[in-house]
Amino acid sequence: MELMEKKYERLLSYIPYGIENAVSQKVLAETLMCDKSELRAHIQNARKDGIPICSVPGSKNGGYYLSDDPEEVSQCYRMFLSRTRASAEVVRVIRKHLIKLGVNPDSRGGANHE
Repeated sequence: MELMEKKYERLLSYIPYGIENAVSQKVLAETLMCDKSELRAHIQNARKDGIPICSVPGSKNGGYYLSDDPEEVSQCYRMFLSRTRASAEVVRVIRKHLIKLGVNPDSRGGANHE
């Protein structure tokens, strides 16, 4: 993980420890001189590379933070799990609709009729 931390050193240097110190997306994007969508992409890439950057949007301490506190990390985990379940439900509904339209949703092109 040290190699990945080095790759994201600049990003991680601006993300504080602890939910009580969370830095907002707006402030972090301004600090790193990038737009919010670019910041989200950097955060997502770091997470995919194994850096556990936490966030809990909508809370009073909304923003990004790092943590070794099990409760803080669990809170972030539960938020992502909830999002995953909601996304899976949307995928199920859209897939069902595509089948109803006579489209094979599992084909590479997506629009191939069976």
